[in-house]
Order: sequence, then C-alpha cells, then structure tokens
Amino acid sequence: MRLASDVPLAAPFSDRFIGVLHENTLPTAQVLPVPPAAESALWAGKPHAAICAATEYDDIDAVYRRILDDNPKSGDVALFGEFLTAVLLGPNLDLLQNSPTTVDLRLVFEDPGLQRLPWEMMYGPQVVVSRPNAPLCARPTGRFAINREVPLRDAEPARSEPYVDFPLRVLFVAESKIDTVLRPGAEFLGLLRHLKIPANPQLRGDFVSAQIKLRFLPEADIERLQQECREFRPSVLHFICHGRLGPAGSASMIVLRKRADGAGEAGGRSEPFPVTADELADLLEEDDPTTQLPGWLPPVIVLNACYSATSAEETASIEDVHLPFAARLVHRGVAIALGMAGEVADPACQLFTLRFYQALLTGTSVVDAASQARRTVLTAWPAYQESIEWARPVLFIAKGLQGCIQLSPGPTFDLVTAAERFRKDGTVPAMMCDRYDMMVAYDRLVSLTAKPGAGKLLVAVSVEDSDTGLGKTRLLEEFAVRSILDMFVPCIVRKEGEVPRSFLDFALVLTDAINQTRRNFGLPPLVETESRLLAFYSLNVNPAAEQRDRTMMRLRNILKEMAPVEPALVLKAIQDDCARLISDIEAKTKLTHRTLILIDEFHRWDSVYPEVLENISFAGLGEDTCPIPVIMNYLSGTSDGQNIWQKVKSLPMERRPSLRRFESEVEISMVYRQLLLSQWSLAPKLSPKAGTTVNAIFKALQEKTRGVPLRFIALDVEAFIEGVRFSDAFTNADYETALRDFGV
Repeated sequence: MRLASDVPLAAPFSDRFIGVLHENTLPTAQVLPVPPAAESALWAGKPHAAICAATEYDDIDAVYRRILDDNPKSGDVALFGEFLTAVLLGPNLDLLQNSPTTVDLRLVFEDPGLQRLPWEMMYGPQVVVSRPNAPLCARPTGRFAINREVPLRDAEPARSEPYVDFPLRVLFVAESKIDTVLRPGAEFLGLLRHLKIPANPQLRGDFVSAQIKLRFLPEADIERLQQECREFRPSVLHFICHGRLGPAGSASMIVLRKRADGAGEAGGRSEPFPVTADELADLLEEDDPTTQLPGWLPPVIVLNACYSATSAEETASIEDVHLPFAARLVHRGVAIALGMAGEVADPACQLFTLRFYQALLTGTSVVDAASQARRTVLTAWPAYQESIEWARPVLFIAKGLQGCIQLSPGPTFDLVTAAERFRKDGTVPAMMCDRYDMMVAYDRLVSLTAKPGAGKLLVAVSVEDSDTGLGKTRLLEEFAVRSILDMFVPCIVRKEGEVPRSFLDFALVLTDAINQTRRNFGLPPLVETESRLLAFYSLNVNPAAEQRDRTMMRLRNILKEMAPVEPALVLKAIQDDCARLISDIEAKTKLTHRTLILIDEFHRWDSVYPEVLENISFAGLGEDTCPIPVIMNYLSGTSDGQNIWQKVKSLPMERRPSLRRFESEVEISMVYRQLLLSQWSLAPKLSPKAGTTVNAIFKALQEKTRGVPLRFIALDVEAFIEGVRFSDAFTNADYETALRDFGV
C-alpha cells in the first residue's frame, strides 16, 4: 500500500504491505484486507483490534454485512471505519492530519475486491482530541475529501476536463417500469426537475432554479439508448437499474433491455439484457451505420444500482459490486462516475446527489461538492454516523482531472424566468407529481420534431376522470416550462374564454395564445396577424389598426355563422403567425427556436376538433422544414372525448398516455414522498419501525386525497401533515439550509 503527495509534508510516507483474507479457496473468492501485524501497537486494546487481528474472513465480513444491510450493532460503523483507516493509512494518518490544507485523498485500486469496500467511511481522531473518533469526512477543520481515482488506459494521453454544452443535458435511463425497488432512484428525477443551485459559491444567499435539459428513457432497450445518446448527446447519463454479478463471480453487470422483435416507436417485446461496463462502453461508442451518427460515451455517468438477489449467499456477494462497474467506466473514457447502491431515497444520498449536480451546473469541483455533502450530512444529522448511508455514494474521477466540467457560455437571455411565466400565478401544489408516461410522451415528441416521419406530430393525453384536480392543465404548463430549455416557444391555448367554432376561429384563439407568449418573453403583443387579416379578408372588412382588437371581438360572432374558410389558407396563416413569433423571439434571445402548441380541454371544441385533427400532419401544424408539434388533453369519458379517442388511437401508445389518479402502491409512495419533501422539507426515516408508521401515514393521506393532486394542499391534508411532521417517522430534509450551515 503506497501513498504519494503532490504537496510537501513533514516526513515521507511509509510504504506498507497489507494482508488479505479469502472468502474461500475458489479463484473467484472475495477478499478482505487486514493491516500489517507489525502495526498492532496502533490498534491494540481498541474496539477494532479484534477485526484488525482477524485470521478468518468471516470475522470481518460479519461486521461488514451488518453494516451493508443497514442493521449494524451499536458501534459497528465506528469499529469498521477505524478498521478501514488502520488498513489504508496506518501510521501515515498522523502525517495527513498535520497537512495545512484540506487533504484530497484519491484512492487508486487495481483490485476490484478492494474497490468495492466503503473507504469513504474511514474514522479517525477529531481536531478536538477530547471528543471520540469520528468519520474523517465529518471534520469541520483539518478536512478530508475521500474519493477514487481511476488510472487511464495503457498509452492513453492525458485527459482534459470535460467541456459540455449549456444547458446541462441529462438522460435518465430506467431498466424497466418503476417498481418498488427502482422507486427510490426514480425519485431523483423528480428532485432534479426542481433542482436549484447556489447563487453564491460559498452557499450563502438564495438558491436559484437550475437550467437542465432532461430526457427520460424507461424500459430502455439498448438500441434506443444508443440512439438517444447519439442524437441527444447527454452530458450526464443517469442509470436507475438493477444489477447482478456476471457468471462465476466475474465482472459486475447492470441490466438493461433488448428488443426481441425489432425496435420501433410503438415498442415491442423485450427481454433483460445484462451488460458489463466494457460492453456498455463499446455499445455507446458504436457509430450508427445507417445515419452515420457517431457514438457517444457521456463524460459523466451516475449509477443508481439496485441489486436484487435470489438467495442469502448471493445477497452477501452483490451489494457492493457496482463500485468496480463505475470504476471500469471511468477507465474506459468517462471523466466522472458516481456510483450508489442501497436505499437512495435516504436524505444522505439525496443531498449528495443534489450537491453533485449543483457542482456540475456551476462548474465547481465535484470533489469539493462530495466533501461538502458528506460533512453536511454527518454534522446536520449526527445519527448518520451510525449508518452506512452517507458513505454509499462513491465518486470516481479519471487520473489527472480535478473534477470540474467546463460549461459553454449560457445565453444572455434568461430562459428560466421566461419559462416560469407560463405557470399561472397561484398554481398549486408547488411540486409536480411525476407522471413518467407523460414525460416519455413529451420526450418522444421532441425527438420526432427533430426528424419528422410518418404519422401525426401529436401527443394526445386522455383524462379518464371528470373530477377536477387531476392536474391536466398543470401538466400542459409543465410541458411548456420544460420545452423552453428544449428550445421551443410554447403557446398554451387555455380552457378559459370562448370555444372556437371553426378552424379560422381556432387560428384567432391561437393568436391570443401567441400574444401571451410574446408577453412572457418580454415582447409587445401584435394587433395585426395573418390569422386576423385572413378573418378581415373573409368578411370583406378593413378596420383601422387601432380599431382591430375591438372589431375582432364583434366579428368572431359573425365568423361562427359564415361558411368555412379554405383550411389550407387557415393553416398557412397559422404557420406564418408562428414564424413571426419565432423570428421576433430569436432576435431577442439570439437562439434558435421552434413553436409548440398546447391545447387544454380539447373535447370542448365539438365544432372544430375534427378539422384541427385532420390538419395535424407528420409536421404537426407546420411544414416539413418547420414542424409545429401539438400537445392536447381531453376528457375521454364524454361523447366528444370518445370521438377524439377514435381519431387519435392510431398514435403509438407512448404518445397517447392516460391521466389518472395516483392509486398504485409505487405511485402512492412516490407522490407523498415528493409532497412531503417539496412542501414540508420532510423525508421518511428508513428504519423498519419508521417504515410501518410512514406506510400508515401514506394510507391516511390517500384516503383524504383519493390520489387527486389538487387535494394535496387542502386544509385538512395540511393540518394532518402538521400533526405528524414531528413524529419519529420523519427527518428534516431542508437541504439548502443544511448546506448553508454546514457545507462550507
């Protein structure tokens, strides 16, 4: 075991030879290290002496397994942390503790058996000698940052810090439908959609909304993943997946999907497709022979690996094998990898991941961010010192890198502020309950807009329940907000106001939506539009410019009674009005945009929906050179809704999702966790006793709300949560305040 320093120290490090204990005599047996017996004076008479002097693998593994299972005996975590320090640092700890600066300890392991251990939880003396030993990462002064460094490939030239486009592109990949095992990892997607970053590098002052372009790929077959990486070129690839060991204990694997009967937008039967890190890197780097698009291995990968087992023996072997997988990805070319396993719904893992993304978004060091996150968790929530949860996230960095990504300069125009204006004032609740099928539908529409093909460029959201409060309008607002970072200019045709009675009347209603969009982007509304000019021409009137708004209000009633205008003329007017909108906004933002039209309660348009749907083509309401995609919602239980359903049922299933109440076990768990976190800064504790109480509270919330989002902020729900928030089932999860108080 050798240590080296790039700063002068008072004395040279001691080179040391550690021992190993084998699980069994098989070539694939796991190993555990032990410190040199010659150093026994350092730990003789201390609680960890027994495992430091162990001669049997099981003597150490029994303690390690209890910690991994999050069921340690009192003192186990400190004991094992002291053991790890004795193995890795031994007498060199004194030299490190005397360093005048923060110790950036980069661990380099060639042996996967050593790579898998939680070295981040090493313990040592505190600065105040009278206090008991504590995690080195928790020290407020004389600080330690503990992360992993991965050697480069043979003959590989030095790597440079990754340079990525602004805004940060993140592709979330789920191996399968979100189940009870993957649910905690999926919750990160909800957190990131509302992520805020510190305006001040010292974590003082406000946290402001982040600018992230998110894509979500569920039930990801490997071909779709390859395609998305080539086309979207994400800066961060975030896996939410199961994992397993390879045959005969070989390289660890994550489980993706592979289509059994060919790829296609409508999907198809798929089967599990386990891949090693090398296989995954090879597949992502593979060029597309048809489109000639080059492969893309993202510079940053986050791995939420949920390992499942079928036997106690298998469980004992797999819970920590994701770490060699992440390390191998860095060896293959990834600049930074973050590996996690276990219950990632835990606040410790959530805060760590949020701080990691904040660092990426601000161009600051992920090494510093990891140190800040661990120190914050261990100081703000001291009980975590009796758990492994704070040490589960492990950061891997390629040799020679400092862990800072370089973001391209962002636009001078404030897209986030413009986006927020598309949410109506007073929209509640503040959180947005993640509807993963809706996110998939939106993402697929965005992808198709870039390369229109056959079928309508349309997403049609059916709403099966006529009760208000399911969030159909809020959903359109969230699509609009998100679309702005995807370089769209959204126009929301809201349910308020008169229902259009003709295709031309729809164009006039759309003009009002376009003018509201102009206001949201800081542009004055237009009085003269192509749709209005077409209406005046059709009625053979030509009012003065200053009278046209007032005249238009009167003439719309006349339009309802007259013969329909040629649809091609109306469609051309819509396209011209959208083109004018894009031109004016591009002049202001200095960016390239497209139009997105969103229609609320389309079923109310009984006189016009057939014509609108008929005119939505493979380019939406646009042309092949300038497509205009459309998203609409409608109540499917009405007669008009049934007619609409008949007209859109040819769309692929993923682009005609259904909006329902939250009712399944997974939905209930996710939605109330998000509600408590976003509205009350609370997170459920993870102990079995707390879990029973939390489940009972979620059941009571479900009875009160019936799974309807608008009910989440009802007074009786608020009173109920206020009554249980101080129970032993929850812990404070005000991450921003904790970072301000303890992170710096």
